[in-house]
Amino acid sequence: FSEVGLALWFNVLPFTYLSRGFVSNVEPPLLLSSNVGLPAGCCPPTAHELKDRLGWNVSVMFLVPAKDIALALDGRRPRISWVLVESMAVAPSSLQVLDGFTGKSIRAHFHGSTLAERIQAFSWLFANGYDGKDAESIYEMLMKRPGLQLYKTHIPYSAHFTVSLPERSSQASYKIFVAAQNMQSMALAPEPVVSALLQVAAISCPSGCSNCSQGRCVKCVEGKHLNLDEGACIDCAPHCNHCEVAGDNRCDEHACSLGYGRTSDGLCAACNITGCHSCDWKSPVKVAPRNVVERTEDAMEELVQQSAGDHLVQKLPGTCDDCGPGRGLSRDQQRCDPCGKHCKSCNFSVGFPLVSSAFSNASLWPTNGSSASVTSNCSVCESGYGFVKDIGLMTTYHFCVSCGEHCTSCSEANRCDQCAPGFAWHNPSFTCMACADGCSNCTTAGPGRCDLNGCRDGHGYKDGVCQLCEIQNCITCNFVRDSSKPLLPSEHCSNCSVGYGTTEEGKCEHCGEFCSQCDHAGACSVCQERFTLDKASLRAGAGKCQACGDRCLNCNVAGPGHCNSCMPGFSVDEATSTCLPTDNEDLHEEM
Repeated sequence: FSEVGLALWFNVLPFTYLSRGFVSNVEPPLLLSSNVGLPAGCCPPTAHELKDRLGWNVSVMFLVPAKDIALALDGRRPRISWVLVESMAVAPSSLQVLDGFTGKSIRAHFHGSTLAERIQAFSWLFANGYDGKDAESIYEMLMKRPGLQLYKTHIPYSAHFTVSLPERSSQASYKIFVAAQNMQSMALAPEPVVSALLQVAAISCPSGCSNCSQGRCVKCVEGKHLNLDEGACIDCAPHCNHCEVAGDNRCDEHACSLGYGRTSDGLCAACNITGCHSCDWKSPVKVAPRNVVERTEDAMEELVQQSAGDHLVQKLPGTCDDCGPGRGLSRDQQRCDPCGKHCKSCNFSVGFPLVSSAFSNASLWPTNGSSASVTSNCSVCESGYGFVKDIGLMTTYHFCVSCGEHCTSCSEANRCDQCAPGFAWHNPSFTCMACADGCSNCTTAGPGRCDLNGCRDGHGYKDGVCQLCEIQNCITCNFVRDSSKPLLPSEHCSNCSVGYGTTEEGKCEHCGEFCSQCDHAGACSVCQERFTLDKASLRAGAGKCQACGDRCLNCNVAGPGHCNSCMPGFSVDEATSTCLPTDNEDLHEEM
């Protein structure tokens, strides 16, 4: 009887008092839902994805009214409760959230509660994604708007909590509902506030992992090594791309980053050679030298010294193995020198060329012992450039010159392999010349003409040239009379614009109502969204579009008046193949 007496004393229903103790409706917290009317939709719970596992860090701001601000600030902190439910589930009430239940009064799999902390509202807005202009507008309204008035009638609080999900392989979407309670008056906010839609994709891989299965890594990102015992990605040596063989904090052969070489102890050291992509930092080794070509004072004389077959020279540590684009390896492999102009790849392993008509200019000769562009043997020219050969005493030297106007590719100068669209090779002039007007391809017919099917959109082929189509909405027209269709005019369309189809008279007309694509007018092949082809009309050779069922997005399989895929908030009823309001069960998962 004492409990009943206390309930009557506190003006609380006896059952409520027995189950919850003292409660009241005095000064309930104010959750800032969109109904409050603050700028920028302020302020639903904000959620940020966790980096190391599935889930979110969540923060929510709310206001607690207080008649005596000083007394309220010294009082008990308010508490928030939260539940996570599937996005299409029935929304829970504040009381259900407080008890950790879904909108169907079923225990939510993910729920919790925490005490709130007093905050600086303006700082919270900035920290939670509101830009400067929006934050200022919201804060000004919180300070001045009647019924809100921070620090006069309300105190700002926020609560932070983490929602962690178990590993899962299927996609899902959720919402977080938050309720708040004034722990001094025990008043509960009338309605919970709800977060934006939260999407969960596939399982988050562990840090440094590029591919995982059920949360366990099977492949690491570049620069890390998969330790099978630990199931974790361990760093390779600095500046290393992969170390599957060498293991933790080491580097595999030929796996150092550009500009680095592998040392004898499996680490990566900088080449220290300008332009070098990879180098050898191992212990000195003996290698057979390249041919040594010495140039005498007379440029026309060369002394070529062949190395003896059994003679070896020492290859020093740090020797460059591969130069970057536009550079070639010097004969001593100790530097990367620029290739000739417009050359992507070259080498300087050969000697200086004989002076010929192409190199009679003395300024082209190298000075101070360096390799100048004239001494390189280009192996790959830039796009739009081709080789011109200069025959020296020992070998053939390649240099890059422009392919010529309107030529996109050539292996040799003055011989175009591919002209630009609308041009073709003219052998007598060694140039690319224009096709006929309105033509994009005349490779076979030659300049001034056009290949069959080579005319641009809006043109048709006629007697080796292209003539402008006069049929409206026609992409490709034909001026060659079809003997099998004697009624066709001399000009008829073979390909119409999107939404149009050809007619028997060779014109272009609309595909038909609710049709987005057809080959022939009146015979639809693809309908607009929410419509489908009528099978009976298809069998008759005249595809017509019929409407799907209400609230339906696609009914290509189910047919007109039915549905295969519904709009959000609706699902397909298997018995009738129509859309009914969704009434999903809430989330139930095994831990």
